[in-house]
Amino acid sequence: MMYTTAICNQAGMENAELSTLAVMLAQVVLTAAACMLVETAGRRSLMQSAGLLMFLAHMGLSYYMAALDRGWWAPSWLALAALGVFIVGFATGLGPIPWL
Repeated sequence: MMYTTAICNQAGMENAELSTLAVMLAQVVLTAAACMLVETAGRRSLMQSAGLLMFLAHMGLSYYMAALDRGWWAPSWLALAALGVFIVGFATGLGPIPWL
């Protein structure tokens, strides 16, 4: 999340700071939802699904960065989608659950 602005800049977003603000707002909203969801869905299932989402997001972003360096096919939507998937995974799992 520290590199959200850099990732958005690299993906060609016109206003990367506004995109970063939107990502952080989504994190707050999803964290609040996770706090309410943790009692019904359970900590274990939320942590497992969040870990899977974060893994997939890291793999997508890793491919995007490696492909840019090598000149391969690397659409900008891949980086933005990976960033969004990571935020969903983090905000519903590893972000709030250890503190609850």
